Amino acid sequence: MRILKLSLIGLFLIGCVRTESELTDTKKELIAEGVTESMQSYMAAINAEDVEAVITHYESDSQFSVVSDGQFFSFDEWVSGVRTQWASINEAAGDWGRIAITVLDQDVALAFAPYHLTFTDTAGASISHNGVVTWVWVKRGDTWKMIHGHTRNEPMESHKLY
Repeated sequence: MRILKLSLIGLFLIGCVRTESELTDTKKELIAEGVTESMQSYMAAINAEDVEAVITHYESDSQFSVVSDGQFFSFDEWVSGVRTQWASINEAAGDWGRIAITVLDQDVALAFAPYHLTFTDTAGASISHNGVVTWVWVKRGDTWKMIHGHTRNEPMESHKLY
């Protein structure tokens, strides 16, 4: 009986400590705004044709992973692919559709957004496509970084973006 009482007291104390770290609606809104700003900054880097600024949005640790059109990529593989593709791009333009953010914790959020991108290569050929991203963002210091992601690209004619 004594062990049961001590266990119940322990659970009560743990519960009290946990309530201090719960997220208020105001905190969730601020987190969502921060992640949305990072998403907008990411697209601004694409529109500025600044590949290194694009890459700064990725968390460069061993947990990073992206699945794009069914292929798995580590951080090094993803960044290498981004730099290789960017070398053949002359112009880039893109925009997000509606960005939806779900706050999972004070330093973790899930972002979901459709997008439209148009790239013009160095030969002058343009490629446009719609797609959707689902990204997990983590807060590192004062900066939000994308650590896990899924992207799906579709040809322009396959569906309407928004």
